[in-house]
Amino acid sequence: MQAVLSHPLVLAADRYAEQVQPARRARRAHAVSKLVAAYVTRPEVVAAAALQEVAPYCAFDELRARFGEPTARLVAEIQPGGCGSRKGEGNSTRAALKTRRLQRLSPEAQSIRLATLIQRTMRLLERPLTLARVGLAQTCAELAALERAHPVLQSIARKLCGAASRRLGAVQGA
Repeated sequence: MQAVLSHPLVLAADRYAEQVQPARRARRAHAVSKLVAAYVTRPEVVAAAALQEVAPYCAFDELRARFGEPTARLVAEIQPGGCGSRKGEGNSTRAALKTRRLQRLSPEAQSIRLATLIQRTMRLLERPLTLARVGLAQTCAELAALERAHPVLQSIARKLCGAASRRLGAVQGA
């Protein structure tokens, strides 16, 4: 893990993410890239994990010029592409579109997305469950669509969602 985190491409991606986005998002992206680096050794995948939140702040061509085609394509693949913001569609239609989009992601992009969900679930579990209920339910629902992600990341995510479900059940039963 340490070797890939110290790769020049990954270090440059971390620095760039810190420069172009709010500090809170950069910290989250760094946590995701560390989690991805624990199981994926390809620097372009770990760099894409660090850069996944910068898409609203820069152009694809800029990412490609700075970090190469594979990293830029992964960042573009992970981005939702406006699927959740379609007007006139109900929540169930948006959820179905999101599920299909997640299923089509490459295994590398699914692994990055799954690491993001793991980090989000850990943050949500630290909040009062009455506030976190909707976020936990949505996050755990996305897990089912990410079947081609790294198996260890899948296992971690399933355990976290199981813990979240048990805690949500305890809150509802109280």
